[in-house]
Amino acid sequence: MPSGGELGGARRLWPAGAPSEFSAPALGGAGPATAAIEQAALSLGLRPRWRLWAGSVSLAECDLLDEAGAPASGARGLGKGRDQAEARLYALGEALERFLTGPTSLDSAAVRFIAAEELADGVLAQEASAPLLRQLTGSAIACCAYQALHTGQDDATIPLYLGAPWYAGQDGHVYRDRVGDRADYQGLSRYSVQSGYGLAPTQDEATVHALLETVERDACSLLTLRTFISGRQPTVIDPHTLPEDLALLHTQAQRELDATVHLINATTDLGIPTVLAYCTPGDGTPYRRGQAAALATRDAVTGAITEPLEFQLPRAAPPPIALTPLKPYPALHRCARFDLTDALQQTHTTAFLDRPSPEAPRAQLDELLARLAAAGFTAYRRHVAVLPGEVSAVHTVVPGLERFFAVVKGALILPSPRGRTCCDARR
Repeated sequence: MPSGGELGGARRLWPAGAPSEFSAPALGGAGPATAAIEQAALSLGLRPRWRLWAGSVSLAECDLLDEAGAPASGARGLGKGRDQAEARLYALGEALERFLTGPTSLDSAAVRFIAAEELADGVLAQEASAPLLRQLTGSAIACCAYQALHTGQDDATIPLYLGAPWYAGQDGHVYRDRVGDRADYQGLSRYSVQSGYGLAPTQDEATVHALLETVERDACSLLTLRTFISGRQPTVIDPHTLPEDLALLHTQAQRELDATVHLINATTDLGIPTVLAYCTPGDGTPYRRGQAAALATRDAVTGAITEPLEFQLPRAAPPPIALTPLKPYPALHRCARFDLTDALQQTHTTAFLDRPSPEAPRAQLDELLARLAAAGFTAYRRHVAVLPGEVSAVHTVVPGLERFFAVVKGALILPSPRGRTCCDARR
């Protein structure tokens, strides 16, 4: 792996050699970290506008405004934390991450074109979209260089469409025209998801956030397939076995949500704790869910429990998703509806078992990479942007991990070989 100072040709969004009046903060303080990220946003001419709420956890909403006072494209974030400082940190980080990883991230000079069939038979061979790539023989697909994290070298070229719906979608023609991309993304766009991104004051911490999101989406994809395709019962963590502080958080969340919060263990063969907090739908009330992956089980449970609380905020609840296009495909429609009401009537129950995590971001990253490698997976990273103070935005891809979770957004997609194997397995 490259050392913390190696940025591998990352796109810097300030003049080379420009002085920085602050240094990247130590990981422990939400206040210094917020100041570093806020200063990085200011270097782009963006300033935060906040809305704050208090409850069992503190919640914050952040919009980044441009120099004219207008909201910057896509730059809105929600955050939660033990106090307002922590909530502000996560909201600000998410807002800046969404801004940097949207159309702003398109760097024409960094785009390279690779034959569709070469991608399908190479690094993307285990991706669900590989068959569609093989149908595009003769087409060149826009890609960027990624580093294999265990070697630190430019070991793969990954298509833009995998992580950029704004590029591959129907309205993305303006960006494709900018780089001279003439490929047909009509089918590929269904497999395009804004996932695997991270932003933090250091590249190691940003990479940890990005990889954990990738693991979380893989785990919840497999849970969806096991439950709604294979008909297997989920495993639920017994809330009576939670430590006192987590039990109190669980009780408070149920009171604020006015619903039972089921804690589903979604951990996969990767051995990285992943938890789904789920409230069943009621009369006129949609289901609510929160999900989190972390090296420490405690952190996964905390993240999952608190995430549904964000949707109590004004403007935070997602709009209804049209699932009509999936109705001709009953199995996919069941997956997309994600109604666990019947499945939770008869579940396997397990006790809460904490798993400790290293504290330093580099140690966490090493542990994540070791667990992925032990399961046969390689993680790749691209530095999307580096801001003053070395605040970093990264994108990670782990080819072969499942991305079927996009079905809950109404996407007409099929699982990858990993998901199909999960459906076939008896356990």
